[in-house]
Amino acid sequence: MAAACIFCGKAPESKTKEHIFPQWLLKMTGFHSKDTSVGTNWATGKEIIFPAKNYTFPACDSCNNNFSSLESQVKGIIERLIEDADVNGADLESLLDWFDKIRIGAWLGVSYMNKSSFGLPPNLYINDRVGIKDRYLSITNTYLPEKTLNWSGANTLTFMTSPTALALRVNNLVFVSASTDFLVSKSVGFPFASWEMQMPGSKIGHFKLAPGTGKIKPDCFKLKPYIPGHIIRQPIYNAAREAYPLLYASDHVKMHSYDTNSGIGKLFIQKNQRTRILERNDLFNFQMMEAKSIYGKVPVVKPILELQIEMLKSRLSRMKFVSETERRKQIIAANTIISYTREQIRQYNY
Repeated sequence: MAAACIFCGKAPESKTKEHIFPQWLLKMTGFHSKDTSVGTNWATGKEIIFPAKNYTFPACDSCNNNFSSLESQVKGIIERLIEDADVNGADLESLLDWFDKIRIGAWLGVSYMNKSSFGLPPNLYINDRVGIKDRYLSITNTYLPEKTLNWSGANTLTFMTSPTALALRVNNLVFVSASTDFLVSKSVGFPFASWEMQMPGSKIGHFKLAPGTGKIKPDCFKLKPYIPGHIIRQPIYNAAREAYPLLYASDHVKMHSYDTNSGIGKLFIQKNQRTRILERNDLFNFQMMEAKSIYGKVPVVKPILELQIEMLKSRLSRMKFVSETERRKQIIAANTIISYTREQIRQYNY
């Protein structure tokens, strides 16, 4: 696999190195001087361990610099979340952008580390996914006074097939980042995909959209990854709006969007069964005092693997208009991935 910029996918110009997990995060969690596991080598079955600060990949200098401001912003945002201090809607959008970056970076990292196993070059890069599709982020506070960094769900077949969901633990905070087409749209009353058809010879799907209900539901998943916690949902619909402009002309979409011309929905923040719609300058506090009663007993690995399975099944269920042969191939492939992931759940039941 030829060297490619982790941001744009092109041969790096003025080549630099991009840390999958930024240096400020490693220092914040005490991992800047520690060895860490970045998953399993799929060819040998051995765990890949080396210094966390060396988990880097090629990048264009200009691409890398484009994200320096975001990194600086998010460092301060996470510091405030750790201390139960207020953040605003604009802060949370930056945090969602950062998790898009981290999730795709982690996927590319595993792909590069296992290039001899997967064979094919990646078909997307960080720039292709930041702020492009519906986003979901859950935030749970363990309130444990310890420094730690842990990411879960990156070294699975479900994630390698589609980098949709990743868990990240930063000191006392546990995050779940998920993003894919129309992930949260139906749950917040926006137009949604009623079926999907795989385009011949392409990994891009064609979607048939249904009008939104105009009703806001508590969540978009059957599973609840981490309880107690807060859930953030944001519909992103620019490409869909261009294809189906009339569906997005509803009062509900307009009222619940920051910018309809750019297809950017507002933030829907849920705790328990209550949902609040946040403006960009609105302050919000993620304090969850009830979490202190469990003193950090939050499973990190099992829930994210279960969520990846749910997302895979959901996509499979809406695939339409494929041949019986193709449908059987998809079902066999999905069952293989699900069986492997369930075995990982049995191994890492915590």
